Amino acid sequence: MVINQDKEKSFAISLTGAKLAGELQTAESLLKEINDNDDLSIIKACQLVNYDMVYRAGSMPKEFKIPDQDTINNIKSLINRSLSFFNQIGEVKMDGFTFEGAYTSIIDTGDGDFLTEDTLWDFKVSKQLPQKNSTLQLVIYYLMGKASQKPTFENIRYIGIYNPRFNQIYKYDMTQADSEMIETIQKRVIGYD
Repeated sequence: MVINQDKEKSFAISLTGAKLAGELQTAESLLKEINDNDDLSIIKACQLVNYDMVYRAGSMPKEFKIPDQDTINNIKSLINRSLSFFNQIGEVKMDGFTFEGAYTSIIDTGDGDFLTEDTLWDFKVSKQLPQKNSTLQLVIYYLMGKASQKPTFENIRYIGIYNPRFNQIYKYDMTQADSEMIETIQKRVIGYD
């Protein structure tokens, strides 16, 4: 929603989870109350994203906790930092994208966060510095994007992670990546011949 102002798209996984749980009407009611970066919108968004668990793990959370004021303030800070980040990096060319034409029998799902002119970005709010699994995931998405032959991936040269918790950007030029490492990932991790 920060990028595209489309609540349904921003909370698509939550709405799908709610539908699977037979609670779509409740989820849609929560969604209607998400309108800004105010306390009520944040509370409703936190309740709505509980349905993500149904979609991703197949089970409902035991209870939908309401965030306390400190959590609400932290979320506001994350949102404001994210908005500032988007102003800094320029136009988002694509968000919530998939890799049709590049999936394999090993990796048959996966979706990226967003693309700018030359960078594939991922948001991470971890309390840790980027870990090897996060970086590997981005390298895989970069390679799958290139293999998909979608025109939007032609100019992608960098992978980047933005962590709004630390307000920190990590960016890597994939043209500098070791060619043997890339080949190993393509063959052994993704499953390209």
